[in-house]
Amino acid sequence: MSTWTVIAVYFLILVGGIVRSTGSGMGCPDWPKCFGSVIPPTSENQLPKNYQEIYLEKRLAKNERFVATLEKLGFTKTANEIANDKSILVEEEFNATKTWIEYINRLIGVLIGLLIIATLWKSLSLWSLDKWIPINSGIALVLVLFTGWIGSIVVSTNLLHWMITFHMLLALALVAVLLYANHRSYRASAPKRKRRPCSR
Repeated sequence: MSTWTVIAVYFLILVGGIVRSTGSGMGCPDWPKCFGSVIPPTSENQLPKNYQEIYLEKRLAKNERFVATLEKLGFTKTANEIANDKSILVEEEFNATKTWIEYINRLIGVLIGLLIIATLWKSLSLWSLDKWIPINSGIALVLVLFTGWIGSIVVSTNLLHWMITFHMLLALALVAVLLYANHRSYRASAPKRKRRPCSR
């Protein structure tokens, strides 16, 4: 299970690269929904005429909460930079292709979240063999949730470069944790494999 989860995360990173290279990061201006829907629109006619103003207001409201959180944590300089960054005020026009590229990226992210939950569930049976396997699986679940939330901040801040970088670093950290858990589970199951009789 952990091997498939690692492969899925690598695939998500690849899809994230496609999102970035095609400029589709703002294809969905809100999160976790896309244009307020579980299934995004395919035409601008399905949106209200003032949709850009609507989603800009939502993004700014989210940024205000994020800035307040940063200030409470002591990151005053970063909070001020976000609060005064004028590029955040730019709202892109609807583009169906970009919207669906970003939407597919999010669907894969949800799938990976489910795979990590399944990995954690399965790893609990290995606690007696190696407690670090379920511990790392639990860390992976926390990481994927945090990475998803940071992804929402990437959208609300209109793809600030350092936020994108931080988002990518979290994805790489997730891969590292999953690889470590996978390595330990492979070692833990090694004695069982050795005891299996050879088939002739």
